[in-house]
Amino acid sequence: MSEQRITILIDAYTNGGGACKSLRDCVKILTQHGNEVQILCSRSSCKELPENVHVVRNNSSLRNRLVDFETRIVVFFKAAKSLVDKSVFSRLVEVKNSVNDEIRTITIVCQQPSNPNTILTPFEIKHSDHLIFIDKTAYNDPLYSFIPENRKSWTYLSVPDDGPNPLDKYLKTDYTLKNDEVVFGRGSSFNKCPKDVLAPFNSLKLPYKKKFIIVGVPERRNWLTREIKNKGIKDVVTYPMVGFNDWMKLVSSFDIGLYYLPKDAHSSIDGTLGQMMRIGLPVIVGGAPAPKERIIHGENGYIADTVSEMIKYSEMLANSQELRERIGQKARQTTIELNKKLWVDTLENIIENVEKSGAILPFNIPFRNKIIISFINTLSLLKAWIIRPGSKVLSRK
Repeated sequence: MSEQRITILIDAYTNGGGACKSLRDCVKILTQHGNEVQILCSRSSCKELPENVHVVRNNSSLRNRLVDFETRIVVFFKAAKSLVDKSVFSRLVEVKNSVNDEIRTITIVCQQPSNPNTILTPFEIKHSDHLIFIDKTAYNDPLYSFIPENRKSWTYLSVPDDGPNPLDKYLKTDYTLKNDEVVFGRGSSFNKCPKDVLAPFNSLKLPYKKKFIIVGVPERRNWLTREIKNKGIKDVVTYPMVGFNDWMKLVSSFDIGLYYLPKDAHSSIDGTLGQMMRIGLPVIVGGAPAPKERIIHGENGYIADTVSEMIKYSEMLANSQELRERIGQKARQTTIELNKKLWVDTLENIIENVEKSGAILPFNIPFRNKIIISFINTLSLLKAWIIRPGSKVLSRK
């Protein structure tokens, strides 16, 4: 791609959050490739902003920034809280024709994977030249399937390793069972635990002791801790969300990653699954289809369509040290290869193609789906206002 001036939009620019991390990785690589990038946001929680980041409080300030930068390409990072206030994307649509009617807009769907809100609105689809979905976040969105194939793409969120990978110090080299016990483990947010999360584990028939470590379970009483206590279950241990180093220490103690997800999960577990596979842990995934693209069934992991299949593959891995090592090492190899495929390369290719394309052609979304999306977005908006961060967390600059 030839060098470009690229304007990136995001509603809230913060120090944390998956969307802003993705954005900063994106800017880093775009800049390394010779592009000039500015970031425009509606609000920020940062005390000091980088020189290329600007808060645009109204249409006038947004328009001025677009004009001064001679903007032709806009990339909108759609994040989880984009429904809280009037989106910066809405402002872009209102002003861009008065700036340059040839401005092309690409929307990147990068909201928090565990957020059950809808990912898109008909408005965002209508006014986007192209939509990029990171890590297949769109499986259960009621509008996704109606977007023409030539106007949507998906990619994995991967960036190149800058020096030694911090995961490699947890590399698994010993696949023997310790104390004649096989340890299964899983992590990620609690809403990714189905109500029968223990069903595959409880049904295992093994010649060894077994343990199941579940990370991400709140310390307060909940349905899972009540079940464990009421049934006197001794071989399941839960932890709350923990920091990276503590999480990876736990992962390195696992023999098998056992991920059983709700069938209607709205996202992948790409981060935690990728970390397990990167250090060489064999994994089994069942339930929702979202996280499965990373796995080549029977080669670098197992995909289970039913609880009985999860039991079958769990017993296979538990009973064979050779199989655990072969699957785990292949998982590490394929994960390293996957991370070499930069998602920003996909973005740059799309930018080049979008620049050559003509006007956006309309397409039909069934009325029933518009009603569904409107209802869900209304509920999402109400929920977002109820749990809206205080001014100290997201203050206007």
